[in-house]
Amino acid sequence: MEELVFEEIFLPLIKGYSDTEETKEILLSTIDHKIQFHNKKLLNHYEKTGKKHIESSHRILELKELRNKLMRFLSNSDNTSFKIESIVKISIK
Repeated sequence: MEELVFEEIFLPLIKGYSDTEETKEILLSTIDHKIQFHNKKLLNHYEKTGKKHIESSHRILELKELRNKLMRFLSNSDNTSFKIESIVKISIK
């Protein structure tokens, strides 16, 4: 039988310099996609069980608050360049 080998993988999801508008577009579209994902999960769970998916409901609220904070921050930072750096760490154990 073949032994499974687990490893850590580092993926640079977003990196480099961008202006405020590009930064806003990248980050807000990512957050919006996550909100849509959890809305679909919420709807599918409700259709299957007739109950609310609590984790997705909470996550949607968190993401909306994060989106609002980001909008406030970016609206106060006009004409400024940002360096966006993000590393997605996937660890399978």
